[in-house]
Amino acid sequence: MKAELLCLIERFSSHKTTILSLFDENENFQVLCREYFLCVQSLNQWSMSFEKREKLIRQYSERKIALERKLLHFFDKAE
Repeated sequence: MKAELLCLIERFSSHKTTILSLFDENENFQVLCREYFLCVQSLNQWSMSFEKREKLIRQYSERKIALERKLLHFFDKAE
C-alpha cells in the first residue's frame, strides 16, 4: 500500500473503505492524498527540527548564564 494512502487511513480510519475506493477510482483524489502526505511529512520534520533547536537554545542559554556567573566570580575576586 502506498505511503500516502496509509497516512490518510491512519488519520481518517473510520473512512478507510471510502478512501480505498476513491483512491482506486479518482485521480484528483490521488493527487490530494499525495499533497496531504507531503504536507504531513514536512510538518513532522519541521516540528522535530524546531523541538531540537528549541532544546539546544535552552541548553546554551542555561550554559551562558552559568558561564557568566563564573566570569563574575573571577571579576569579584580580582577587584
